[in-house]
Amino acid sequence: MTVLKIIIFDLDDTLIESRKNFIATCIKTAETMGIRVPTEDDFIWYGDSWHDFIRQTWPEVEPQEFDRIYTEFAREIVYNRFRGVNRTLSKLKVSYDLYILTKRSRTFLDLRLAQSGIDLSAIKKIFTSEEMAFQKPDPRAFDVLKPHLGEFKREEVLYVGDHLGDMQAAHGAGINFVAVLTGYFTREDFIAKGLNEAHIIEDVSKLPDWINNKKKVI
Repeated sequence: MTVLKIIIFDLDDTLIESRKNFIATCIKTAETMGIRVPTEDDFIWYGDSWHDFIRQTWPEVEPQEFDRIYTEFAREIVYNRFRGVNRTLSKLKVSYDLYILTKRSRTFLDLRLAQSGIDLSAIKKIFTSEEMAFQKPDPRAFDVLKPHLGEFKREEVLYVGDHLGDMQAAHGAGINFVAVLTGYFTREDFIAKGLNEAHIIEDVSKLPDWINNKKKVI
């Protein structure tokens, strides 16, 4: 058995609450532009990038124009961290190296991190979409870690995320995965795709206890 050494977190809907604000802002943008108002199903699979999402949801729309209007509205929205996030990071940083790997771009990253008040002193580095040659659910998304971590054993790494794409990327890369139920997908969704129910927790605040119950061994 291998001892866990590195924990990597997804950001949106894992550490910060994003889904409701994101959907509401996209709806407001669509209404302003007079185009189809999206349903929640449109947001389940995001695509490789923000502009990819716009293209797949509104093929007739110029992504730059949608982005311009969306950005005006998005600056007014406040994103909050989930309950217990900073307490969890404070506990875990004592024993593990902590990172964030997200499909989010740098555009609003600093603003959202400042709004949420996440304790960044606990995080060694944040990897964003601009740095990644491949995006989740492609397992090669984790290749971005290599220049920073060197030759690490993937079985010593745990990825924590809310999305089926997070699970697919982690498992495809040979990395352990724990699902949180603070995003789009339910416990049943993860189980249906083959995740052991023992690797599903309600939210990030439950992670230290989950690790302790595993006796720090995956």
